[in-house]
Amino acid sequence: MALIAKPNYHEVLAPQRDRLDEAALAAFGCDISLIGDQATEPEELVTRAAEQATSPDLKHLLWEIFERIRTDYRSNSPILHLAAIATRIRQAASTLCVQLTAEQRATLLSFFNTVNEALFQHQTLSWLAGEAHFKLHLYGRGWERHPTLGDHARGVVRDEQMRRAILTASKISLSAAPYGAVTSELLEGVAGGAFFLMRFCAADVIERFYPPLIDFCAREHIHTNAPLAEQATPGVRELLAFASRTLGIDVLTDWPDFVPHLLSLRAQPRSRSAAVLWPDHYSQVCFSTRDELLNLAGKFLYDQPQRRALADAMRRQLASPAPTRVSVSVSRFIAPRRRQGDVAA
Repeated sequence: MALIAKPNYHEVLAPQRDRLDEAALAAFGCDISLIGDQATEPEELVTRAAEQATSPDLKHLLWEIFERIRTDYRSNSPILHLAAIATRIRQAASTLCVQLTAEQRATLLSFFNTVNEALFQHQTLSWLAGEAHFKLHLYGRGWERHPTLGDHARGVVRDEQMRRAILTASKISLSAAPYGAVTSELLEGVAGGAFFLMRFCAADVIERFYPPLIDFCAREHIHTNAPLAEQATPGVRELLAFASRTLGIDVLTDWPDFVPHLLSLRAQPRSRSAAVLWPDHYSQVCFSTRDELLNLAGKFLYDQPQRRALADAMRRQLASPAPTRVSVSVSRFIAPRRRQGDVAA
C-alpha cells in the first residue's frame, strides 16, 4: 500500500513559460483557497452506496464501517493509512457476522478510502467555514451544492493557467490529504511560489525514521514482515512501535507490505514526505487541530514578509539539485548483536 504517488519532480520544477495576467490574479484573490473535487459529503456518499446495496446485511455493514471511521474523526483521530480502513472493515464485518470475499473487501476498501479522504478534507474546511473574517475560496466540481460550504464555491479549475493564477493570488493555499501532503499539485504550487498550510498526517513525518529500518532489512536480507518481527533488535522494535503509534496501526500485522514498501524507498531519488523535503519549515506550516489552523491562518495572513520568506525558502529547498534525505544514525541497540564466533571486520 503506497501512501503517496511518486511525484514527477522534473515536470513540477520546470520553469513557468508564460506570465500570468495581473487582472486574472486580481479575480482570484482571497485569504485561503483549496482546490479539490471531494465536494460530496461523506454521509451522502454512504447513503448513495447503501441505496444500491444488494442486501440488508451489506447496507448495515456500510453504515457500521462509516460509524467506526466517523467516530475516529469526532475524537480528532483521523484515519491516516489505508490499513486502518481495512481494520475498520474487518472489525465491522466481524461484529455483524458478515463473511466477505477478497473482492468485496477490496471494493469496500476503495470506497471507504474515498469516504476517508472526504472526511479529512471536509473536517478541515469546517474549521474555517464559520470564521467570517476569512475569505475562503473552494475550487472544484460540486462545492456549490454543499449545504454549509456552498457559499465559498468558485467553480471548476479550467486549465493549468487558471490553477497557477489561483495559487498565486491566494495568500494561503490549503493542503488536506490524509495520506500525505506531497502531491504533484502541491509540488507545482510550491515550485511556483505559493504558500501552503498543511494539515498534519503521519505520512508527512514517518519517513524521517525509516532509514535505520531500511538499512537493517537490507543488511539482514529481510524482505517480508515475518522475519523482521523475528529478528528485530530492541532498537528496531522501538522504531517499529513508534511507526505503529504514528500511523495508528500495527505496521507488521495490519500492513502486510510494510517491508516491501520500506525497501522500495531505497530506489526513490528524493523523499516523498513533507517533513523530509522541508525539515526546517514543515513544523511551521502544519496543523492538527482547529485552533492550530486558525492561529496559523491569522498569523500568516497578517505577516506577509514571513509568509513570503517561508514560501521562497520552501521553493528553493524543493529546487535543490541534491536529493533531500534525512540520515538517522543506527545506534548499538538497533544494530544486531554479534553472534559468538563472528569476527569483527
